[in-house]
Amino acid sequence: MVISLQWALVRPVALLRITADRESYREYMRLRESPHPGATGREVELRIGRLAGRPVWVREGTGDVDRVWDVFIDSPHLPPAKIQRRGLPLVWDVGARTGMASAEMALRWPEARVVAVVDDPADAALARRNVQPWDDRAEVVEAALTPESLNALEGPPAYVWIDAGGAARELITRDTGWADGLAAVKVRLAGDYTAEQCAADLERLGFTAKSAGDVVLGVR
Repeated sequence: MVISLQWALVRPVALLRITADRESYREYMRLRESPHPGATGREVELRIGRLAGRPVWVREGTGDVDRVWDVFIDSPHLPPAKIQRRGLPLVWDVGARTGMASAEMALRWPEARVVAVVDDPADAALARRNVQPWDDRAEVVEAALTPESLNALEGPPAYVWIDAGGAARELITRDTGWADGLAAVKVRLAGDYTAEQCAADLERLGFTAKSAGDVVLGVR
């Protein structure tokens, strides 16, 4: 009864904000509940309401399915409105994995060039597929999630979203030249890296930092 009520409450939100049509909604719900046996890794197309009906592909039986909700409902990758109003000509998505957040940012900010940094070849291939509608200004860079990789990118970016797992701490504590001129950054915490530690590291770089849940925002 509780589960049925939860799905009843989720349904209108999912139809309007996640999936753009009933077929994609049914497929999304199936993927959440019970992937086909032996189908792990099979790519499935979902048309996304938040992408104006454009598709993304997710791999069945993987964490990609959870990322659909994370990106298009929770949206931790987005900076505060006041940062968006400054203008975002260059945005980096570090640890982009499937590229869904990069796609959403490319659609949301038509003036932005979006660079998605991905360290896994299979993820990079999927990310390129997911950002393809914006490939004139959305680029996937396959590289290790290290300060050296970020320093090799063209910059400075106006905004950086870091969802790099255990690599996040090193990115903002070692060889941080890539952050010179950066206006705002959000870091998703992972492992034993605490919000207090992350905020202190960002403040050493000249940011004013505050945390909310598993994300720390730094603004200059």
